[in-house]
Amino acid sequence: MTANSVYDPPNVPRVQPSYGYYRQPDGWITVSPAASLDELRYRRKGWEPLTQYGRIEMNQPYLADHPLEGLFIRGGAHELSLKQIIETGMYLNLPLIPGCRTVLNQFHPRHTKACMDAAIPVHFPQLDGQVLEPWPCRFCDETRPFEKARDQHEQVVHKDERLQIRGSELMAASLAKGLKEANLAPGDRLVESQNVVVASASPAAPYVCGFCTKGFKSPVALGKHVKYEHKGGGV
Repeated sequence: MTANSVYDPPNVPRVQPSYGYYRQPDGWITVSPAASLDELRYRRKGWEPLTQYGRIEMNQPYLADHPLEGLFIRGGAHELSLKQIIETGMYLNLPLIPGCRTVLNQFHPRHTKACMDAAIPVHFPQLDGQVLEPWPCRFCDETRPFEKARDQHEQVVHKDERLQIRGSELMAASLAKGLKEANLAPGDRLVESQNVVVASASPAAPYVCGFCTKGFKSPVALGKHVKYEHKGGGV
């Protein structure tokens, strides 16, 4: 018996797995109960049972964390839509097919080290020829697999920075309006309260700090400047 062999003792009743794969109307593939009544109910909802990939069990945390492993082991990687691959981040961290090529069952309840040492990444033919890049956060080093996830991350984690950028944009717009109304060009000198200030707004750097009038190419760069140079508004 090899390290990856699955022990299948004779005369031991097999436990029938009770979950299967379905393609939902939006093309997303999920795992759900696969008893006859369950399958009938899902068919009425427009789900397509992918019975060619057999049934699986979902009776342990590993399976809950790797619900599509059975599909991949049985050659169904091509069934996933490109959208599902992108939005679940699978194109960034390809799932692995264990070396044992065995869907977990009562005789092989967990993968051994030998199984995982011989694992190979899933090949998604949908990605052939595709050039996909993660979406980096504009405030920190984290990335997200698609734009909407990046935006949600920024809205939750970087709420304060976003508010500062909004305030800086308003200050920049106000300064630009003032320059226009005063018929001054970027770089002209403004005299206010006996202090000479250079207006540094320009087409190449349209976002201007309301504290020091330094220009920036983007609102993100302006927000970071305000945060770190002026401590969020207090010079």
